[in-house]
Amino acid sequence: MTWILAVAAVLGGGNGAGVVPGGGGAAVEPAAAVEMYFVTFEAGFDRSKLPMDIEQIAREMPEHFPTGPSGRRRTDGLARQVAIDKFEIRERDFRLAYANGRLETTPAGGDAPWKVLTSPRIIVLVGQQACVSVGRPVPYLEKRDDGSLILRYANETPEGATVNVKVERGDEASVRFSEIRLRVTRVTSREAIADVPLDVGRPIMDARETTLGLTLERGQAAIIPLPQNEQDPPIFVLLTARYLEHGGG
Repeated sequence: MTWILAVAAVLGGGNGAGVVPGGGGAAVEPAAAVEMYFVTFEAGFDRSKLPMDIEQIAREMPEHFPTGPSGRRRTDGLARQVAIDKFEIRERDFRLAYANGRLETTPAGGDAPWKVLTSPRIIVLVGQQACVSVGRPVPYLEKRDDGSLILRYANETPEGATVNVKVERGDEASVRFSEIRLRVTRVTSREAIADVPLDVGRPIMDARETTLGLTLERGQAAIIPLPQNEQDPPIFVLLTARYLEHGGG
């Protein structure tokens, strides 16, 4: 498993709690290993099998989860914690579960009704902020004046995910996130090219994002939904975190 060390500016206001003594009298902050899986489900997926029903939650608490300008339910502040070894979604002959230290689909290689879009893994020091972007520029074809096609890349709007987290020291049994900001960008359609029957034009992107604070208990995973409406394929983020032993073990 590959981990990305993604540490940015130190947050102000720290009091030194949780500092681990280092060699020569130095003090080293502990680090948290954070793992996220962005999972999208096919259109028409039975939402009763999802970890939470956003529409039901919105009906019960409409003041907290209103419909935004895009027509989607906002999900800021919404998450559910589940025991990581109990997380499971089944559909047809497929099973999505956290096993062998990662989220995996069994049987592998089939036409499962969900897809893991990306799975960033980062290490962030307690008391600091981490930001990581995982994605790729989207290729497309553009017609030139002579009628030929040229390959270009939409570098300004890559397809992928951006994660910002701020980690504070919780107790020994929890990791405290003072802020989690998640954004995922996907290609939903393409601009048409005159006299070209293929769907290869400039990509039309769809972006969804949410933000929340969270204290993740040991042995638990957080299920974080991204905004959606009734027509959207649901997208959830499964987040796990643990403290690393001093020395990176």
